[in-house]
Amino acid sequence: MSKAYGATLLLIEDNDKIREVYKDILEMRGYRVIDAINGEDAVEKYRAHKDEIRLLITDVMMPIKNGRETFEEIKKIKNDIKVIFTSGFDSELTTLLKNEGHYYLQKPFAPHQLLQKIVEVLDDDGNKE
Repeated sequence: MSKAYGATLLLIEDNDKIREVYKDILEMRGYRVIDAINGEDAVEKYRAHKDEIRLLITDVMMPIKNGRETFEEIKKIKNDIKVIFTSGFDSELTTLLKNEGHYYLQKPFAPHQLLQKIVEVLDDDGNKE
């Protein structure tokens, strides 16, 4: 069985409808999902649940604090936290994240692609950074 099964995930997405759909899909597959509406909210929730959360799934383009800034701040709390970046836009930042070797999903993506990526990331014992 995958190490991913039943993991606690921090889902960071500023679009309410997209966040709700992802959360429903992930919870139906046995994941515990803590959701955040932006980067600041995510950092607060991460601090409160840092011993439980195994993976961040974050939109790249968000108001207040983008996905990379959020990841960098959370990384100061736990250096080996894993992350999947998502974006509907091609930008310098998304290109940079891909070039740095981060896990990345281009929106829109099918639920099975997200679920596959979560298993890939959580079952990966090497550092994908």
